[in-house]
Amino acid sequence: MTCSLSLALQYPTPRQFIITSVTHTGDLSLPFGSDANTGSSYFLNGVLNENVSTRTDFVGPIDLLAYQVQDVFEGPQWSACGTQEIVTIQHEVLVNGDGDGFVAVAKGKDYNFQWRNC
Repeated sequence: MTCSLSLALQYPTPRQFIITSVTHTGDLSLPFGSDANTGSSYFLNGVLNENVSTRTDFVGPIDLLAYQVQDVFEGPQWSACGTQEIVTIQHEVLVNGDGDGFVAVAKGKDYNFQWRNC
């Protein structure tokens, strides 16, 4: 399952931003023989073929109520200088295996921005 969110950010120019990390919380339960991964990515309109992503893997058996994971983006892409950007943030969850495993990321996500002057 993939969810996408596009944001038209308004901020004083000349400024740039990156998303440094994302913290997500939720519940998961995986029986023996199952695994799952969650991932986050973002890309900026106006910057072609630049996609910054991160991924966390889980292997069953595991039961975590109210888990929290902070994914740090390696080599994040700075927004263009002097323009207002639209950032698209995607989150993906994939569960593999037989049985009734699940991952729920419904409790929340926090995106951490870093800003700088151009």
